[in-house]
Order: sequence, then structure tokens, then C-alpha cells
Amino acid sequence: MDRSPADTSPHTGIAVRWGLAVVALFVGLGWFLSQSLQNNGDFSRHAIFLLMPDWLGEFVSPTPASGDLGSTSGWQYFPERLPLLGYAAVLLAMSWCWGNGVVRHLLPTDELGDRIERFYWTQVTGVAIWGTFTLLLGLMGALYPLVFWLVGFAPLILELATRKKQPTDVGKKALPAKQHWSGLGITCSIAVAPFLLAMLLGALLPSTDFDVREYHLGGAKEFYQRGRVEMLPHDVYTSFPFLTEMLCLAGMVLKCDWFTGAQVGQVVLAAFAPLTALGLFVATRRWLGTTAAWFAILIHLTCPWTYRISIIAYAEGGLACFLFATFFAALRAIEATDPRTVRRWTLLTGVLAGAAAGCKYPAALTVVIPLGLMLLFGQLWPRLPLSPPPPRPLSHLLRHGLLFTLGVLTTFGPWLGKNLCETGNPVYPLLYSVFGGADWDEASNAKWKAGHPLPLKDITGLGWLARDTKDRLWDVFLGSDWQSGLYLALVVAAVMAIWQARPPQPGRLASHSVLLLGFGYFLWLFWTWQYFTHRIDRFWVPMLPICSLLAGAGLASLWDSVHDFLPNRTREVYFLLRSPIALSVLAMVLFNLTLATSGLGGNNAYLMEFEAFHQKFKTRCVAYVESLNLTPTDKVLFVGEAELFDAKFPYEYNTVFDHSIFEQDCSAAQPGIPSAEQTLRPAKEILDAWHARGITYVVVNWSEILRYRTTYGYTDFVHPSRFKTLVDAGVLIPDSRFQPIPLENLAKEKQAEITRWAPELEYTSSLSSPQVKLYEAYRVAP
Repeated sequence: MDRSPADTSPHTGIAVRWGLAVVALFVGLGWFLSQSLQNNGDFSRHAIFLLMPDWLGEFVSPTPASGDLGSTSGWQYFPERLPLLGYAAVLLAMSWCWGNGVVRHLLPTDELGDRIERFYWTQVTGVAIWGTFTLLLGLMGALYPLVFWLVGFAPLILELATRKKQPTDVGKKALPAKQHWSGLGITCSIAVAPFLLAMLLGALLPSTDFDVREYHLGGAKEFYQRGRVEMLPHDVYTSFPFLTEMLCLAGMVLKCDWFTGAQVGQVVLAAFAPLTALGLFVATRRWLGTTAAWFAILIHLTCPWTYRISIIAYAEGGLACFLFATFFAALRAIEATDPRTVRRWTLLTGVLAGAAAGCKYPAALTVVIPLGLMLLFGQLWPRLPLSPPPPRPLSHLLRHGLLFTLGVLTTFGPWLGKNLCETGNPVYPLLYSVFGGADWDEASNAKWKAGHPLPLKDITGLGWLARDTKDRLWDVFLGSDWQSGLYLALVVAAVMAIWQARPPQPGRLASHSVLLLGFGYFLWLFWTWQYFTHRIDRFWVPMLPICSLLAGAGLASLWDSVHDFLPNRTREVYFLLRSPIALSVLAMVLFNLTLATSGLGGNNAYLMEFEAFHQKFKTRCVAYVESLNLTPTDKVLFVGEAELFDAKFPYEYNTVFDHSIFEQDCSAAQPGIPSAEQTLRPAKEILDAWHARGITYVVVNWSEILRYRTTYGYTDFVHPSRFKTLVDAGVLIPDSRFQPIPLENLAKEKQAEITRWAPELEYTSSLSSPQVKLYEAYRVAP
């Protein structure tokens, strides 16, 4: 019997859209794999496939000599990581205790779904609160292990003390029976397991990243050593919101050691990745279905960027987690119909948005403002059938706006208050022209702006905007070394998912509304990164959970559509149609695993003995200073060097954006005279200042000074001639053990700067090519 056009056209339309999306999947992956890596010596992506067996083999079963690690690496060294895992588990348990106490009293049980969703809201809220509590305890000078143990488990102690007064069925009536795992769920779990293992092993290693060792962990180390959280005038970065760094500080306090405690904190930060994935699962499952939920987890956890921000203690992992949690909570507030429940979700949304801003200032623009507005305006239209707009919308908006603001101030307010009290500027060092700021001036502000330029001034017209948008999209989806090709390949499928949205469930937001809001939020995140940051690649990483939600919905639409245009077929037919999709995704997952766990993804000495690792990857300048055989009473003043987390000896330093301590100690500071032309203070005054602070060595990192002079700028007061003058004046005694480097090994910009600015740094020996003094040490005269 022939079918009429009316019968066949719906299936034909779905088949055509499915075919286009599948073609886009193949083309997108092929385009992605045809590119070269930009940050790893133009290493081609397709070449990684040729190396996949060897590289994955080293990850699964490392050989004793892999990575030049010799006999110091292997599973026999895994037990020394167990104490760190134990302390990290304690920190996460403390967070859960506080989250459970808040969520249990804030939200009714029937609003929390099943146990998985309840655990998610409990843990993500608890981490936000515990990080804020660590700041408050630090401001009070209460960085003591006993205090942390008592405060951390106080909610649990209180709950145990009051539990007998509650009915035994409280909190259980809304929790459904145990759900059985599907085959897709088991498959996706197996696929992400090696990524999670690599994240854990990588996070357990001492950090080797410059920014992390300079201020992410370096600042937390100084707070721990001082016994309190306070302004560090020599390190402006530590005046930023430091919520994720507070978790590392908490690890130091519990472990009673700043070095291994930092590793504990890194494991806690790595937990943000699976916690974000859990949020993706429960949110996507709620509105888009279980298939999309599993695919969203698969795409997110197998992205090399997710791995990278888990093994490096950046703030972006926490920011991504709180960004998505805020988006999820805002949707729940929009969806809710009971006024009291709406208010509670609004308050929680504010708490999570404040936690995002507590990780990094830019979250005020990327999370607090857009999601706050989405939440508020979401209250003005009917969300569900038979749900009329609220009466008196202005008062309704004001009420919810105040609740949202209260939540934001709960977790972000302490950071603003700290800076306001210490500097007079709540967002120090930003907005100097508005608020000013102690220990900051016009010159410092100008250097900061030059080092962190915004591209807004470069806009010349619509043509420029179009070209720049194209280039930035290429940067995000094709150019970044640690991006996953699935995001680009599933763009068409994600659009198809919006087109073929599922009918809404009773009492739920429509899936197309969630996807459209997610797509709109992605555009906001992309444009704010494009125009309001200095476009470092990791600054766009927090939008990956939103991209994973959209891509997961697209992949699920591809997967499920075969039933729509070919209903009532055998399993073999569906298996045949889905096989190209599954094989493409599998190939991308294996590619991502190979790249992430190789040296291209970060330090992969996963099982190296800790002491051997520390000696091998110690900051070079610190290793040089240790070779000077310091005594316990020695103290070093560093000039140009700020990557000092590894240093276990007393020291002073300043970052490139702070006032030079060396200049403050040595310059006559005559008004109106440029720093390069300033004279030195009398030798006795300089010696008295250094003796009073216990300074016995001055160490100069000329390599870093050259880098800063060719990028951010560096004070002209620091010059080789200054140190010669101090030597001639009897203030400094040069140490013969300076660290040289061949001139040809320096970047071309540094070579040119040496020729122009300081040819004294170059010397030639009879047995070598031209050399440059990399580090120099001077003993302070007694």
C-alpha cells in the first residue's frame, strides 16, 4: 500500500536533518584533526593517531624508563599518595557537611529529585561555603588544624545531636527507588574512567605551572606561613578573589605542611570536574533526557581542557563548576511555581553566583549579571501552563533581586569587604580610576592595563567585528591545543536538537527553552571573553559545561532520531545506522585521551616518586639558590623572580606589577627624576635596611627581567650597572657561581633587548659561544 505525502514527509524531513547532522559530524572532526597544535611546536593532530598505541600504552602500563624517569616511577610509589587522598576526602566531607546543613534547611526534599541530585546540590553548595569559611577563619588568624576540624564537622555534630528528635522517614519520601544503569550509561562510564584516573594522578603531583607556583599556591603558602589571610603588598594577585586557593590553604592547615597540603588542595580542585559532570547529568536528564545526560558527561569529561584545568591548580575549574551550578539553579527558580520555593532557589542561585565571582573577578560579568537578569526576567512570563504572570511585577522583581543579591554577598561579599578594608577599593586592583587603592598608583595602573589590554579599543567597524569573531571562533573550536573536536562537529546536531525538542513534562520547563537559554548564554560567554578579557585561552574554558550540554543534546538527537525516521526496525538496523556515529565519537575520545595523558597535555609523570619529582621539576632559580649552600639564618631578596612556591628558605620578592623592593631599598627616590636616572641611597642606609630585615643574599633573575621588559615592562632602575655600583660601594659581594645560558638559546626579543639595553649581561669565554648570565647572586656585606 502506497503512503501519501502527508505520511512520509515528517519522516523524510527528520531523515534529511539527521543526514546533514551526520555529514557535519564527519566534516567537523576531519577539519579539526587536519589542524596543527599551536602551543606544542606545530605538532599535527592527525599524527597523534599514529602515536596512539605507544602513548596510550605508556599511560596504561608505564615502562620504568618512560619519560626519562628511570627507576623512580611506577605503581610501587602510589602508596605515598594515599595520605593525600585521605586528607582530600576529609576536606570534601567537611564541604558536604556544610552543604547538607544548608540545603536540607533551604530547599524542600521534593525539590531535590533523587539522591544523585541531592548529593550534587549538597556538595557544590558546601564547597562554596567551606571556601568562604576558610577565608573568614584566615582573616581572624584562626588557621589552626583543631579549629578547622571543629568548624568543618560542626554541622554533622549538630545534626547527629538533633537527629533523634526527627521522624525516621524525614528526607526519604521523595527519593525514588534505586535506578538501574543502562547500557549507554555503563559504556560512557567506562569511557570517562581513564580520564578521571589521569586527573586524579595528575592532581596529586606537585605543581610545575608558573602562575600556580607564583600566586595560586604561592599566595596560599604565604598566608599559611603568616598564620592569617592579609594583604601582601608585594603580590597584587593575592588581592584577587581566592576561593579555590582557599581550598588549597585548607589542605595546608589540615596537613600542617604547606607543600604537601597544596597537593591535598589540588586533589580537591580536581574534584570540580566530576562535580560539574554530575551537575550536567542531573540538569540534562531533567529537561533533555537520560541519553543526552550521558552524552553530556562523556563530552565534558573527555575534553582535554577539562583534564588540564584539573591537574593544574587554576581557578577556572571551580569557576566552570559554579557557573554551571548557577545556570542550573536559575533554571530551577524559573521553573518553580510555589512562591516560597522560587525565593529559596533564588537565594541559592545568588550563593552560587557569588562563589563563581569568588573564584575570579570576571565572573561578575559572566555569571552574576547575566544569570541574575535571566532569573529575574524569568519570573515575568508564564513558565508553565496555567501559570499566570505574577501580580505587581516590579515589587516581585525587587524582592527576588534582593534575595539574589543577598546570596551573592554571602560568598562574594567577604572578598569585597577584605579589599575595601585593606586598600579602600573593593575590587582592587581593578577600577583604580574609580576607587583608587592603597599601594597602587597611576604608573602601576598603567602597567596593569598594558599587561591586560582589552580589545574594545581595536574595534574599527562591522568588518573588523566580523573578521575578529571568525578568528576568535577559530581560536576556541579549532586553534586551542586542548579542545575537543566534538564541540565543533556537533554544532549542526545541537541546532537539530532545538528543532526537534521533546515535549515538556508536567511541571517542567520545555527542552527547547532550556536549549535556547543555553545557546544564548554561550553567546554571552563567548562575547565577553572576546571583548572584555585579554583573550587567554583558558579564560573561555568555564563555558565548556554549557557547550557540553548543547553538544550532548545534539549527539542524543542524532542517536535517537533513527527511531523517528525509521520506526519499528530491528536492533541490527539501528546498530548499523548508529555505528558511524559511535565510531566517530570513540575515535575522538581515544584521540583526546592520547593527547591529554601525553606530555602535550601537561606533566604526565603520574607515578614518579615525590622527592625525585620535586628535585627534577623544581623552579630553576630556586634550585640555583639552593646550590649556594644557604645557612638557616640566610634570607634572600629576589629581583625579577616571583615563582617561589618551591623555596623552603626565607625570602622576599615582588611581582612585576608591584613596586620593586630592590628599588625601594636602594633608590634615593628624588622627585621628578626617572627611575633609570635615580641615584643610590648611601651605602650605610641600604645595608642598615637589609640587615634590619635579615637579608643576606640578593639574587637576580635576568631572564625574567628580560621577559618582562619585552612584554609588561619593568622598572628601569634595575640594571646590571646598579649591581656593579653596589659592589664597588662595598654593599654587595658577587658570588662566582652565576648561572649562564648560551645567547642563541634565548628568544630573539631577549637577544635584541640585551644588545639595546644591557650588553654587560653577555660575555664570551675561550671555550664556548657567547653566554648570558641567567641568574646572579650577591652576598650582602656584613
